[in-house]
Amino acid sequence: MRRLMSTTAPDTAPDTVREIVRACAFDMRKLHAVGNQSFALLGYGPSIHMHPRHQKMTATAPEDPIDPTLIRIAAERLAQAPIPSTNAFYAKLFQVAPVIRPLFPEEMFQQSEKLWNSIVAVVEYAEDLDRLRPLLREMGARHVAYGATPAYYDAVVDTLLETIAMTMADDWTQEQERAWAHVLRRVADMMIEGAHEAAA
Repeated sequence: MRRLMSTTAPDTAPDTVREIVRACAFDMRKLHAVGNQSFALLGYGPSIHMHPRHQKMTATAPEDPIDPTLIRIAAERLAQAPIPSTNAFYAKLFQVAPVIRPLFPEEMFQQSEKLWNSIVAVVEYAEDLDRLRPLLREMGARHVAYGATPAYYDAVVDTLLETIAMTMADDWTQEQERAWAHVLRRVADMMIEGAHEAAA
């Protein structure tokens, strides 16, 4: 299995997602190489339909620390086609929450790249997300200026989980769902903290 990122985190949390990505072993040239490929690369077209098995699960936060392997397994699969995966995410997000679409540019390639960079960072620090808290709070504050509201984060988390589930297909498990839901919810909560602080 191709390695997505390093297993050793830097001693101090990087200031930007791009610096985090530089600290990882993932070759970002692969990302550009698949930039504008169609959703067919993931096995579905622009109109995305969820497999019955991937209907939204009720995910509860794990009582014990998450197993990072559960996060990395899906991340490795996403890394096989990162931009088509993130494109699929945005297509579904704009379908289920069209009010969010005006917050984004017409040309979405760079936005998809930014999302993938963020996913890499979250996977790298899944066991210690508090190290990303300053960065995530800053991102949340910036999103207020874009017009984002805390209510949008639920749609983002649910749609990203659905996209990962579709990519994993029959390899998706309840344990992976719970681990990813826990991590993404914590990321959203930290960003919302920053949004509230900016709006205060």
